[in-house]
Parts: sequence; C-alpha cells; structure tokens
Amino acid sequence: MRNCLNLTKALLIMVLGLLQFSCSDDNNEPDSPVPPTADVDVTEVQRASVSFTIKSSDATDFAYIIAEQGADAPASAEVIFETGTTGILENGSVAVVSNEVEGGKSYVVYAAVRKINPYVYSEISITDFNTDIPYTSMITLNRVGINDFAFHIEKPQGAEKLKELVVRKNDYEAVKAILGALADVTPEMYLDTFGNIITDSFDGDYDKFGANAAGDSYDLHIHSATTFMVMAAVLDENGKVDKDRFQCVEFDTRKADTTPYDLDVDIKTTSTSASVTITPEEGITDYRAIVVTKADFDYSAREGESQVRFLIIGHWDDSTNPQRRAYTGQQKLEGNGLIPGTQYMVGIVGFDAEGREILKTIEFITGEPTGPAPTLTVVESTPSDGSSWNSAAYNVKADNAVEIKYGFWLKSQVDEVLDRGSSMEDIIAANGNSCTADQVAAALSADGLTFEAGNLNPETEYLFGVYARTEEYVTAVEHRVFTTDGMPQVGGDVRKNMPGNYMARTTDENGDEVTFPVTITTGVNDATTASYASVNRLVALGFGPADKFPCLLPSEITADDPDTAYGPKWFIEFTEEGIKVPNAGGKSWTMGMIDGAATYMRGFGIRETANGPREMQFDDDFEVTVSEDGNVITVKGTFHDIGNGGTCYPAMYTPGSGWFSPDTYHFKSCSDIILTRVETTAAAAGLSPVIMPESTVINVLKSNATALDREAYRKL
Repeated sequence: MRNCLNLTKALLIMVLGLLQFSCSDDNNEPDSPVPPTADVDVTEVQRASVSFTIKSSDATDFAYIIAEQGADAPASAEVIFETGTTGILENGSVAVVSNEVEGGKSYVVYAAVRKINPYVYSEISITDFNTDIPYTSMITLNRVGINDFAFHIEKPQGAEKLKELVVRKNDYEAVKAILGALADVTPEMYLDTFGNIITDSFDGDYDKFGANAAGDSYDLHIHSATTFMVMAAVLDENGKVDKDRFQCVEFDTRKADTTPYDLDVDIKTTSTSASVTITPEEGITDYRAIVVTKADFDYSAREGESQVRFLIIGHWDDSTNPQRRAYTGQQKLEGNGLIPGTQYMVGIVGFDAEGREILKTIEFITGEPTGPAPTLTVVESTPSDGSSWNSAAYNVKADNAVEIKYGFWLKSQVDEVLDRGSSMEDIIAANGNSCTADQVAAALSADGLTFEAGNLNPETEYLFGVYARTEEYVTAVEHRVFTTDGMPQVGGDVRKNMPGNYMARTTDENGDEVTFPVTITTGVNDATTASYASVNRLVALGFGPADKFPCLLPSEITADDPDTAYGPKWFIEFTEEGIKVPNAGGKSWTMGMIDGAATYMRGFGIRETANGPREMQFDDDFEVTVSEDGNVITVKGTFHDIGNGGTCYPAMYTPGSGWFSPDTYHFKSCSDIILTRVETTAAAAGLSPVIMPESTVINVLKSNATALDREAYRKL
C-alpha cells in the first residue's frame, strides 16, 4: 500500500513540474512565423492585356485577382487564393500575361503570396493600372473573352477606303490548303477577296454568335481557346488591298476553366444503330453532343482541340446547325442508318453555371451485318426513241436494297480513275445519281426499273453502272460496257462534203456589194461538234465585213460558255425536207458578242406600202441550195406576203432593253448570200473525239472541305 502511495506521489510531482515548465514566462515562448512579402511590378499594358511580375524571396506560391476600379476588394489574402488565379513561384518570381482586361478602363491587381507547412500569408499587394491607351496601330484588340472579343480599326491618315475581316484561322488555313496547288493564298489575298469595305474607323464587338453591337455579323460562332485573325488594309486607287498598308493580328480566345462536374454516357449498339444515353451531373446546366464517324472526328482532331470543340458545338444558334446539338438534362440520342462494323465517336461539351466546360469523347463500334446481301440483275433494253446512236437503256431488277445509284459515263474516264486505284463501287457510289423512293420500289418490283440516257455521242464507248445497298450497308455493283452506233447522216454526201472555206457575197442596205470569208465546219471543239451533230447542224463562222466583225474562236476566249461568246456564227441545218439556215427564235442561239452584248440572227427586209417603204422583221428560216459540184451555196431570202409584199434576208442585231431602247442592227444582208468555195485551204471536217459534259466528269476524290471552304474556293 505504501509503495502505491509513493508511486502516486512521484507521478504527481512529475506532472506538476511539466505544467510549471509549459506555463513559464512569455519571454521564453518560440517566435511566430514571419509573413512573406509580395512585390508587384506592372511591366506592360495594352488595351486588351496586361503584363506584370510577382516577386517574393521567401514564398512558395502566389495568387492574384484583377478587378475594375470601384469593385469590392478581396477581404484577405486567403480569399485571393480561394477565388483568384494561383501558381507556383519559380526562383521567387513569376511573369504574368493576362487578357482579363478591356480597353478604356481602370483596374487593380490584388496579389498575395504564402509560405506552406504551415500556411503563412502575405499582406495584399495593391497595384493600379489603366487600359485607356490611344490607338496607334491600324488594328487594336479591345477585349478577348472566352466566347467573345472586340477590336478597333483606326483609319490611317489620308486613306479613303479600307477593307476589314475577321476569320477563324482554321477556316483560312483550310482554304489555303485547298488552293495550295493552284495559288499561294496569303492573308492579303484573302482580305481582298472576302473583306468588307469601310470608309471610317470601325469598332468590332462580337458576341459568341458573331453578332456585332453595330448590327453587322460574321458567321463565326466564337468558341473558347480558338485562334482568330483580324485583317485590315487600305485600298489603293484601283480598289485593291495595298500590301504596304496591311495588318493582320492573330489572337486566341480565352480557354474556359474546367468544370468539376461530369456526364455519364451509356451506349447500346446494333449493326446500323446506336442508342446513346447522356446523364449530366447536377452542376451541368446544358451541353452539346454529336455522333460522328471516327474518321470525321479524327479529321477535325488533326487541327487541334479547338476544331474538335467547333465540330461538337457548331453554331451557338442551334437552329442553324444541320442537326440538333443542344441538350439539357438526361437525353437519349438515337442514331440510325449507321454503317456496320464502323468506329464512331460521341463528342460532348458540357457547361456549368459559371461558364466552365468539360470536353468528353467516347468511341464505340457498330455490330457486324446480319441480313441478306442485295442482288442486281441488269438487262439491255431499247431506248424509248429507238436511237441507238445517241441513246442507251438498261432494265435493272434489285432485291434487298434500300438505296440505288446509277450513271452513264465515258468508259475511258472510268478506266482512268480505276487506274488511279479506285474501284467500280467507289466510282458509282461517289458519282452516281440517287434513285428516289418510288424508283427504288420500281427496281424491287417484278418488272424492274429501266434507266435511259440520251444525248450520247455516236460511235463512242460508254459504261452503265448501278450500285445498291441494304440497310446494313452491304453493297452490290453491276456495270455494262457498250458502244453507240454511228449517227445517221441527214444530208448524205452534200453534208459530208460541205465543210470548207468560202467567200460570201451579198449586198448591203445601200445596194453595195459586200464580201467576207466564211468557214463551214462540224464544230470548233469537241463539245460543240457533238452538240451541233445531235441536231444535224454545221456551223458557219463569219458574217458581215471581216474588218468590222472579225471571227473569234473559242480557243481565243476565256468565257465559261464559249458557245455564246465566239463568232459571228450561224448554222446550216439538214432536215428531211431540205437544207436551211435556222432562225434563232426565242434567242435559242447567239451569233456572238459585239461590244459586250449578245447578238442574234433575224430576217430583215423592206416592203412597199401606199405610204412608202416600211421595215419588217421576222424570225425566219432561210432556204439553202447547193450547186451540183458542192462548191456554191446560196442562202435565199424569205418572201412575206404583207401589203405589197417584201423579202427578208439574214441580219445580225442586238436586242434593245425596252420600249425606249430600240434594236441595234450591226449588219443586214439585202440580197441572197452566195458562198463560193475557196480551194486554197481545206477546212477541218468530220466528227472529232468528244468529251462528256462537264457535269458528268468523274471525280472520286472526296473532299472534307466545309461549305465555307468550297465557297472560298469558288471566290478565289
């Protein structure tokens, strides 16, 4: 018992000693940690950016807030670290470049630093700066936001007109890549082609839709972390961009912070469909979502995350997107008509109430096909007009098809594409005409569907191809090669022997003899030869005095439609009833261009009346006679029994534009036109090789260019 008491006493004495030691005099307490210090130095201020350094010799990390003058100041350094931008100091310093400012305003930088283990905070450093900086450049950024920006274009001294433009850099680069083989696309060229003319200084302040506060708009749809180009230039006296007074400014929109909230995605697939259920966490206010092939996704991904974001979000105005992309809450997206065994991507960009974003992508693969394959039966048929020299027809019966494509092409063109490594299926699928639902139903019937082509060229090898696929994208292809018959030659040997060089003789309205050279030929190029042959015509080149109306050939012009631009020309047409110069009634063909205006042929003549001679104009056909040896051709006038009667002869004129703008006659023949063959030079004759019309030229190289790219290509 005593031993226990002694032990208790000893322990009590020890505890009291410890308490006495811990409660010793204040002069013996350890020192409190010394707070670090923060030095802030603003090094550069622009209207849309500020640069500053934060230095501290005894701190680990930093934080800052940029606020407008007059806004509530942060209550403590701890608040700055909780709500501001933070980072680690390297060697006691950090250089900050921020675009969280806007031109013409006053700001305060609130900065703090701290030690760690334990946290010891500095006092708040307060530094003022002002972005009300004069405009010294032609282009100045005024604000760069996440989904918006503003800039100012200052009209240089002495300039009258300028051009300005803002464009996504990816769009500019796409056009540059498309045209790379044809031209060196520069920002100056791009601005010259697409820019907007302005006559004074200009403020562009664009929201996320690309709408300017001034009322104009670009089809921009501004997304975060995207590079844009603002261009401006003075126009020279010719209205072209002055390369010496040109400026281009590139900038990136601010990247949105990452939201802490997520979206759950569940995907169920068949061979041709996908059901994608998206369930956002409560903090996600809305989101954009698409389902695309992985190939299309990867194409966009090559240009970086901003292009992927653009692919998913599309236009902010969802009504202008090709398919809906904007959603809220839980949604089930149903994708049908997918290709079996193909990789797809679900792309999602989610947003929270603070404008923070999450980018999410999920890959999936559709199942393999399970249904029957399609079949095609192709049988040659008789064209409805019975013309095997310029028409062809094939009857097609199909089974298990939901889509059918077909086409007629020059076999040589198909062979050329095949030699470049393509396949018959790719050619027909990429270039064929799509059947309507009714046409597909007809092909699936017992009678099948007959495909017919007209306006083919005689004695030419063609290929007919047909492609079919099922709902599961199982395909079948059939093709037939055929050669058209020779064209029946209306006019026989007379037509065959007529091409050549002639000297024409007639009289003008003064009764004076006029002569001019005329060349008669089958055509002036492959396309016109085929076109004229199809209506049994030869073309005559030359009409009226050659010094006034020199003959212009298609090879000498650059017009899109040379048939309307070359000449003067007229036609000799062979019919079962005889030979004629056909009229251009309804302006169905032109003689050519004079002073930039289209000219036409009509009959012009004089008739006698009780009140004197009167003019008359008719859309006449003129009879043509040919001498027995074929060397003299006579174009006869046409008599009209009106009043005392009168004869009309071919005349070349430009129609007036209205009641008070009369027709302009360039040359009037006032007697028969007699053409005498000139033996010194032989004219080109016969049917030359032909090409297919431009609309049927095969091109299996698919382009991933957007509509904007194609429009840019057209304009440039």
